[in-house]
Amino acid sequence: RWALAGGKSEVLSVSFDAAGRRLAVYRIDGLLEVWDVANRKRIFEVKSSPARLPGPAHLRFSPGGRHLLASTGGQQ
Repeated sequence: RWALAGGKSEVLSVSFDAAGRRLAVYRIDGLLEVWDVANRKRIFEVKSSPARLPGPAHLRFSPGGRHLLASTGGQQ
């Protein structure tokens, strides 16, 4: 069992890469994080305005795990 220590806000979406080595997490406050699963360390984060990227988010790693696509169900 593992608790994400990166943020205090609610998690809306998660996605593992194909190898299970990286975990992407999108939080309700607009924080997108990528974690190294083996080391339990955050390796990347970007914060957007929650108003600009309302959830829920859809996260998907590319087949090789090098790229991450994040999209939201925002209003048009």
